[in-house]
Amino acid sequence: MLAENLPTEMLRSSREAPELPSGADSDLETINRYHIADTCRRFQGNKTRAARALGISRRTLYRLLEKYGIEAGEPKL
Repeated sequence: MLAENLPTEMLRSSREAPELPSGADSDLETINRYHIADTCRRFQGNKTRAARALGISRRTLYRLLEKYGIEAGEPKL
């Protein structure tokens, strides 16, 4: 699959990519948590659009939000 075939909401340039917290490069849980929180923030808490951008169901997103203690609109680190 080519990048141009992806939905626009999934495409972001590297300039838009957020900085990960320092030391997070070796901690997959932290990276996942941050990615989910950032995606929810980008879609202003719209869980349907955030789940679509993440490639998961809304139900899975709700479970991950609960697991990581994330409020849908704001990343918590």
